[in-house]
Amino acid sequence: MLGNGKILIFCVGLFLFLKSPAQINLVPNPSFENLSQCPTFPSQLGYAVPWFQPYTDTNGVQQSSTDLYSSCCSGFCGLTNNVKGSQLPRTGNSYIGISFYIGSAIYREYIEVKLNDSLINNEAYCVTFYASLADKDNYAASNFGVHFSEDSCLQIQITDSSIFHPAQAINPNSNIVTDKINWTPIELQYLAQGGENFITIGGFDPNNIIVIGGGTVNQAYYYIDDVSVIDISTPAYAGLDTSIALGGSIFIGRTPEIGLNDDCVWYVNGNPIDTVAGLWVMPDSTTTYILEQTICGYTTYDTVTVTVLPTNINELFKENNIRIYPNPNNGTFTIEYNLSHENYVLEIVDVMGKVVYQERFNTNNQQEIKLSTLNIGIYFVRIMNEFSIYSTKVNIIK
Repeated sequence: MLGNGKILIFCVGLFLFLKSPAQINLVPNPSFENLSQCPTFPSQLGYAVPWFQPYTDTNGVQQSSTDLYSSCCSGFCGLTNNVKGSQLPRTGNSYIGISFYIGSAIYREYIEVKLNDSLINNEAYCVTFYASLADKDNYAASNFGVHFSEDSCLQIQITDSSIFHPAQAINPNSNIVTDKINWTPIELQYLAQGGENFITIGGFDPNNIIVIGGGTVNQAYYYIDDVSVIDISTPAYAGLDTSIALGGSIFIGRTPEIGLNDDCVWYVNGNPIDTVAGLWVMPDSTTTYILEQTICGYTTYDTVTVTVLPTNINELFKENNIRIYPNPNNGTFTIEYNLSHENYVLEIVDVMGKVVYQERFNTNNQQEIKLSTLNIGIYFVRIMNEFSIYSTKVNIIK
């Protein structure tokens, strides 16, 4: 039976897990996993609710043939030996397929979905999805693009699925995706006008096509998986500093989700330990975890310290005895301490584990530190000797 202290710590950890920040990716069903029913043949994108094809005939029936593939289908809409070849999902059990070029015909396929929330005026967003060229294709393309709109782009199909809206963000012409084995990331940036509710994805440039050979069909057809739209200014979030009993575990960071997972790297003592938005940890001693998050080239950091408490209730609240002021600061600050031994080493370490300052001292009860050359960010302060180690954080903002 757990003691009261352990029950409390477990409940706090569970609360933090449940109360982590809300969903960051604005795209619903980003990996096409939520199906209203299993597809029985290609061209059934509508089963991956709420995704749809932005074309109808005069009777409102969806046109073109955007395809849905899933492990639950054993025929041409399956993952292996499907109508276009074979590919495993990048994540989960499903993906979709769209045509970017078919011979000389002016034909394009698109997918559209309503976002979980409207875009904010003058905010930059990172749009990411993954593409893999179908096995049977002789052609390859780079014309991956997206169009954001306040209302749906759903329209009547007159003669063909030609380009009906300009791309507001488009893949560079030089980035032609030819890989038929791996998933290639497509990463685009978009500065919002405000109020955009829908995203449409497809081929928006009809000219940038190359012949690669090796296939049986003169077309450029791509499998697509893991779509995300994330505000570039979203800060890294490692969680709140907390405590656990020795032998316990706790969740840190955000709830893992498509898009954000690929942007995150966790470090301990400068060594990477995982690439996911959040994870369960079970340290055997007090540990500081560093989260590095890069969204479309914009990198932020956050840290969380998990203090491991001894199981002896009389030792639970050992005093740290270190104070830094002012904190935050511009690189000049005072460290005040009340320590019982001599011959200490003071170290200041950056988020990558590099020691940027080191000094030895004896019995003085405070040190003035001047580090005006350091970059802004969070640094770790450690005071240690052969008997003990004390640590805290300092935030340089300048």
